[in-house]
Amino acid sequence: MNQAFFVGSARRAVLGALALVAAVAGCATSKDARGGDDVRTAPQEPWRAARPTPGPAPELKLPTFQKAELKNGMVVILVEDHALPTIHAAVVVKAGAVNDGKEAGLASLAYDVLDEGAGSLNAAGLANAFADIGSDVEASAGQESGAVEADFLKKYVDKGLELLALVVQKPTFATADFERVKKLHIDALKAKEGDPDSVSLQVMFAEVFGADHAYGRPYDGNASTVEKLKQAAAKKFWADFAGPKSAALVLAGDLTLDEAKILAEKHFGKWKGGGKTQKAPASPKAKTAVKIYVIDFAGAPQTQIRVARPLVAVGDPDEPALTVMNQILGGMFSSRLNLKLREEKQWTYGAFSTFEPRTGAGPFVLGADVQTPSTGDALKEIFDQLDTLKTGGVTEAELALGKQNFVKSIPGLFSLPPLQVDVATELFALGLPLDHYVGQLAAVNAVTVDAVNKAAQRAIVKEDFVVVLVGDRTAIESGLKDKNLGELMFLNKDGTPTK
Repeated sequence: MNQAFFVGSARRAVLGALALVAAVAGCATSKDARGGDDVRTAPQEPWRAARPTPGPAPELKLPTFQKAELKNGMVVILVEDHALPTIHAAVVVKAGAVNDGKEAGLASLAYDVLDEGAGSLNAAGLANAFADIGSDVEASAGQESGAVEADFLKKYVDKGLELLALVVQKPTFATADFERVKKLHIDALKAKEGDPDSVSLQVMFAEVFGADHAYGRPYDGNASTVEKLKQAAAKKFWADFAGPKSAALVLAGDLTLDEAKILAEKHFGKWKGGGKTQKAPASPKAKTAVKIYVIDFAGAPQTQIRVARPLVAVGDPDEPALTVMNQILGGMFSSRLNLKLREEKQWTYGAFSTFEPRTGAGPFVLGADVQTPSTGDALKEIFDQLDTLKTGGVTEAELALGKQNFVKSIPGLFSLPPLQVDVATELFALGLPLDHYVGQLAAVNAVTVDAVNKAAQRAIVKEDFVVVLVGDRTAIESGLKDKNLGELMFLNKDGTPTK
């Protein structure tokens, strides 16, 4: 017998069973459209005409961050979660790419070398020590901070924290390990030179903030800057910036605060170090005219469009209103940008906007990856949407949807212990209160149409926007012809002007 027979037999058996159930239940049946056995149809009962009313939304309960401080100034942050006998731990240090100075990529490289050996353990020995307790260690740097993280069963928490303490207090920065990791960094950075998305972001930040600004440099450097980095510079970076007064031990899992304090004092209480602080980067000077920077990827089937300017720092009183404004503009699927560029025009798989408050004024970015022939039209539409928002404001319906989308996205940030640790490390690094999201939810819910419209006036300053287009130069130029959107500038992939 062939497969078709089995499929047909199975289908007839299922349809027969459904017909039997329908007959027993007294439900109406009808002939299959292809003349087969009877199939069940819903009876025409009056109650079926009205859509069921949804029940009340579940109450939003965010985890509580508990806090303590050691005698040496180190902060301990805990989220209790006794569902599983596990711990996720991180040591976060307020030192990231903003601390690189003129050595772009230094923080990123220094953190990546941290877990290559500590104390008397070389790279293999350290990895094996973590493996013995069913764990591993990961270190990485971001813009404002960096962290060393590991997770382990509760019964191994003492050993796990002992190893984390060894990594942050006694890293070896061995020559061979430093050179090997440095080479891996350079290889990865060279690979990114052919990636349009990486190129667009690097050029965008350099042009928005300035190539010498802390936010204008690529946080992981580029091949030429990392090539010049020395082992001694990485050691000095860690000695200068890593210390108990600039660090926090963040824990999520099966612990109480009393247990966490005892363990922290045992393993980190004797830590001494620099813990040097860094001032927030200054805001760049406002620009006076739109400039459009084009980077050529000949033959590219799509163009990366990025439109950006600096906006606000953390703690700005307009942040709740800007949050709702951003949701309406490009922060959710039903945003104005996405509905226009994706759903109506079908130029892209998605358009977005986002803003990122940092210790200094962070970026406000709009963008889309569009079909190459549509580049000029899509860029014009982005500016049209900005103009419409600034001059026409938002509706009550958009306000409600923007608030709802933001509020309902928040629980996802706290759904698992590693994510809870991520939230706490960010709050600590940015100097925000641990109940920040509780306050933010209340503030967003209180935002009015008038507040959003005022926020739009502040955010949308057309002359201050920088545009970066990465794609086929010939097609981009022809698409921008006669649109008068801004002065065209042509750059190489490393951001230098073309000849």
